[in-house]
This record gives sequence, structure tokens and C-alpha cells, in this order.
Amino acid sequence: MLAHVNGQTLNSSKLAGSMGVSAHAIRNYVDLLEIESREQLFSSPIYGASFESYVIENILVSIQAQDGPQWRPSFYRTSNGAEIDLVLEKGQQRIAVEIKSSTAPKVSRGFWNAIEDINSTANYVIAPVESAYPLAKNVRVMNLGGFVTELLG
Repeated sequence: MLAHVNGQTLNSSKLAGSMGVSAHAIRNYVDLLEIESREQLFSSPIYGASFESYVIENILVSIQAQDGPQWRPSFYRTSNGAEIDLVLEKGQQRIAVEIKSSTAPKVSRGFWNAIEDINSTANYVIAPVESAYPLAKNVRVMNLGGFVTELLG
């Protein structure tokens, strides 16, 4: 609903009426979204999910602008916890992308199981790091800009 009223003056009462909640509740929800400093953002319980969404959106916009619909994006998750945040496929290439908001990212056993399950040709952990480095023989950690440059290079 907030996206729908983007660019307009927020009318909490009108928005509350359309959602069946109080205007006070709407103001509380909006307050959750207003983060005034980097420190508040980094300490927020939604920072990890927000960073993940930001990275995925930027990757998808970049590949769409460069390659059009050639890359097929998806995600991978099994009931036993194996998960990859973003899988990019184009021809015989299958790239696994895990996204971590930490500057010292660690991946779970589920990630290792997932990259084995999907038989990926390249594996990355995207994190807010200064420079790229290998995490394991077949996994590289890098920042968003480095990944997009390498992918589209």
C-alpha cells in the first residue's frame, strides 16, 4: 500500500481505512521504515533482509539492462534447509548467489548442499566487503559492484 502512494503526501487515516487498522498503527509501521542513520540501519532487525532485496534488485536491473531476458533468475530452497538466495541461468551457466549483510560472511551447510544439488558452474557470496577473496575452492566473496562487473564483463 505504501508503494501505491509513493510520491504523495502520506494520509495515515486514508491508508488505515483501506487496510482496516488505526491511523496510529500506520504511523508506527511507517516509523519502522524511517531509519535516520547508518548505525540505525545496521542495527535494525530487518537489515539483512533489506540488504538481500537491495542486492537482488540491483543484479536483476543490471542484467536486464545489459543482456535483456537472457538470464533466468530464480531462488532455490528445500524443506531440509538447503537454500540459495539467487540462481542465475543462461545457456549452460548456472550461477549461485548467496547474499550476506556481514563484512565477514559465513555460509551455512544448507548453502553447500544447495550448490551441490543444483550443480552450479560458479558460486558467489555477495557482501559489503572492500575486495574479493576466495571463501573456498569454488566460492568467491565479493561486493555487489564487483559481481555485476564480473558477470556482465
